Amino acid sequence: MQTMGLTQEQILSDESHYGSFLCNICTNLVELSQALVTEPCSHTFCRRCLESWFELTDEDDPNVWIRHNHNLPNGRVRRDRLRCPTCNASLLRNGPSHSNGRGSSCTRKLMVTKCAAVQLLEDYEPLAFRVLKKVRVSCPLSKVCGCGWKGDYGDLQVHLNSDSAHQHSNDMNLRSKNSEVEGLKCDGSLDERSKAFMVAASFKDEGNAKFSAGNYRDAIDLYSKALSMINSDQDRMEDQEDDLEDSQKHTAATLFANRAAAHLSLRQYELCVNDCNEALSIDSSYVKAYVRRAKAQADCMGKFEEAYIGLLSGINTSSTMSTKLSKEFKRIATLRDQMRKGIQYFEEEDFADAARVFGNLLKKTPKARPVIVFAARSEVYLGVTDRALRLSLQIIREDKMFAEAYEVHALCMFMDGEFENSIKFFRESLRLDPDLNGAKRSLKKCVAIHASLKEARKYSFHRQFSLAVTAYETIFEQSPTLPVKSKLFGILHTEKAEAHLRLKEYDKTLRHCAKALYGQDDNERAWILKFQAYHGLGRDEDALEELAPLMEIWGSSSTSICKAYEKAEFEVRKRNRPDYYSLLRLPRIASTMEIKKQYKVRAKDLHPDRYSGIKFTDDDRKRAEEQFKLLGEALEILCDDFKRQLYDEGYDRSAIQERMAAAEQAAHRSQGGYHHGGHHR
Repeated sequence: MQTMGLTQEQILSDESHYGSFLCNICTNLVELSQALVTEPCSHTFCRRCLESWFELTDEDDPNVWIRHNHNLPNGRVRRDRLRCPTCNASLLRNGPSHSNGRGSSCTRKLMVTKCAAVQLLEDYEPLAFRVLKKVRVSCPLSKVCGCGWKGDYGDLQVHLNSDSAHQHSNDMNLRSKNSEVEGLKCDGSLDERSKAFMVAASFKDEGNAKFSAGNYRDAIDLYSKALSMINSDQDRMEDQEDDLEDSQKHTAATLFANRAAAHLSLRQYELCVNDCNEALSIDSSYVKAYVRRAKAQADCMGKFEEAYIGLLSGINTSSTMSTKLSKEFKRIATLRDQMRKGIQYFEEEDFADAARVFGNLLKKTPKARPVIVFAARSEVYLGVTDRALRLSLQIIREDKMFAEAYEVHALCMFMDGEFENSIKFFRESLRLDPDLNGAKRSLKKCVAIHASLKEARKYSFHRQFSLAVTAYETIFEQSPTLPVKSKLFGILHTEKAEAHLRLKEYDKTLRHCAKALYGQDDNERAWILKFQAYHGLGRDEDALEELAPLMEIWGSSSTSICKAYEKAEFEVRKRNRPDYYSLLRLPRIASTMEIKKQYKVRAKDLHPDRYSGIKFTDDDRKRAEEQFKLLGEALEILCDDFKRQLYDEGYDRSAIQERMAAAEQAAHRSQGGYHHGGHHR
């Protein structure tokens, strides 16, 4: 277990003061800024110590919980391991995490696991945290350089980062370690350079402890302090570089490389690359610096070519081939080739293949901004904006000055038909980078289409549908390459279809509805317009045929689709019902008396007995029987005022019977409720 906080030898306070702040795993004083406390039992631990305690050793264990912080090792913890290392109390969280009014404490910064009842000491018990800061400690470098500083634990980091501290080493303490330090003079004394490197090595160890605890900013300060001890004058350092011992070169290079790792963890990628270059200028065979620089350039900055060239230089420089360097070189070469292929597809406007390549590349390098931008652009030009919106917002949150992210976000808004927001984001991208020619062209196009669309909608509002159709045609001329799957494409074709419907141009309505539904099969408005056009053409059977599967998928949850289905079904049944008036050979305004009189006449004509004999076929008799039966239905329905009204409205016999049964049930319930109420009174 690596040391997280201070050892007990460096603590000056009484044990009654600091005893409750000792980590029971590493037995040291907990790291100040990242001390964790268990909720049920209030025991303190170092963050990394507790994470190691929770680590899963058998990933196939079915009894696991997923960690919500993917930066943590393994990403899983066993349910039965969620216990306090000190008292074995269960740390399984049953409710929401405590925030103390300042945000979700543990989830806000560290998060061991949302399943464990563990919080930051600073947030959960602020009084105890103030007590911890008052623990008296000595400088952890006292044995190395003889520093006599003593003070509060909360002031230790300020002391370590102080420019005036540790500049004058105690020669006696340094001479006592003669056998352990290289660079000794013959008389056993240390030269000034060796003293500086020895103190710097101690700062490096302290920085490593901060880095292991996840306290990267303090680690950077300590690494910088160590470098200032051995390299206060850069020109002087370069002049004496050839005179440095191998161990001293290794210390200096390691400090730069370690600081680069801390910068990388804080997403300070340019600083990481600079420190790796410094490390390699001191030791050109430092493999970790090559690998770390390549990771920053490729995985984070998306500069695959630079990473490839840098690793190739490392392979050519190293006298012995490093397995790690060779493996990283192959990985970066693969990423570079994929990036080239994706860009080639994009430039050829093969956006489907480009989106596929960049999507796969994004899984391997989720932080590389050029990959994120290309992936988002490819999907936008396909008309798919959901993930592109998330990706562009992800970059904007990380860097509010990244102009291309605003441009991509504006394109997403444009494809969704949100013109005002789109124009706002286009202008912001141009404010940040006036040379974005693509954003300039897109902004002009967006403004022109927005103006034409407002004009078309104005014509539709005033029922000038012919002018509205002309305005929509102008919009399509302004955007001939609009993606079929974009929401804007569906909006424009749907609104133009509605204008054609108002002009009773049903065939054109169907064509535009088909285009709108090709890209978005859940476009409810386009479906409704299509069914209305079918009705206008007298093709209610076609409408019903298309509505049946739609109702099974998602239409039953839409009120409009349900109404369209009922109407289509009604019209089909209306068209297929028998015409009683034609059967009786009477007009629709005939009275009940006329209907009964005509019924007798027609009954004689259609009676099945009249169709018996040699001169009539079986088909003639069967047809007469069917018509005679329908004649009876006609008499039943047309001689009843309520049934005749329903028939005249378009209902067939089965629907009339259903309505009659429903009316009788309603009347029965009403009558029953009245009697019950009277009896109650």
